[in-house]
Amino acid sequence: MRLTVLAPAVAALLFGTACSAEAVTLTQPADGATVSLSPTFSWTLGPNETMSNLEAARTPSYDDPRAIGTCGGDLAGVTSCLSPFPWDAGTWYGWATAYDADGNIVRSPFVRFIVPTKIGFGPTDPYGRDPSPVVQTERAAGVPEYVGRRWYLSPFSTIETYGWLNDPGAKISVTYAVRHGRKVLRRATHVKHAGGEEDWMFAGGGSDTFLLLHVRGVRSGARLRCTIVLEGDGVSARRTVTIRNPPRGGRLVHPH
Repeated sequence: MRLTVLAPAVAALLFGTACSAEAVTLTQPADGATVSLSPTFSWTLGPNETMSNLEAARTPSYDDPRAIGTCGGDLAGVTSCLSPFPWDAGTWYGWATAYDADGNIVRSPFVRFIVPTKIGFGPTDPYGRDPSPVVQTERAAGVPEYVGRRWYLSPFSTIETYGWLNDPGAKISVTYAVRHGRKVLRRATHVKHAGGEEDWMFAGGGSDTFLLLHVRGVRSGARLRCTIVLEGDGVSARRTVTIRNPPRGGRLVHPH
């Protein structure tokens, strides 16, 4: 194959004005890389350039109205930063903006990177400060309680599960399997959805509740294992907790 070398002026006419190798350049993440939920960004500057900010959008457009800032604070004098927030799943296009010696805006070429889909337990986000499901046994009988959109008379046991998925609006299935030894005593699947932008928790309340009434043939107060599985967008998370078989007497009611 014969290679033809184009003069710089001709190349500029054919392909547009290219960014100089010495101009501001986003060096991390690498183009096409899969990153962590909170990516690290690094850059280099050309001579006499001053760093302004870093941005990213869902499309390779400097004018995308949905563009977001990737790092907070003053970036002058630094060459890297860790994004202070976790990102929604999918493909993003990032770029750096600087000023040259004359105060003109200089932008780097786009860098495409991919944030993977993640799911997990926690009340708020991937940094969930209390990632364990809340397990409780209600023993006081006779007072109706509203649990999971229904009224019940205690005693009963509950598991309150918090979870998140970094894909706003996506469906999440929450499956509970209660076992005594190897035998499955109860199984239930609830459908939730991830919250809106900047809120990946279960939408509509933030948690999901599983309620267990007395299981016949098993001693009241016996410790049972419950496996909880979160699934959504092809990813899953699993956790096992201990729940007690509540005393007899609890039931579903329909108060007037």
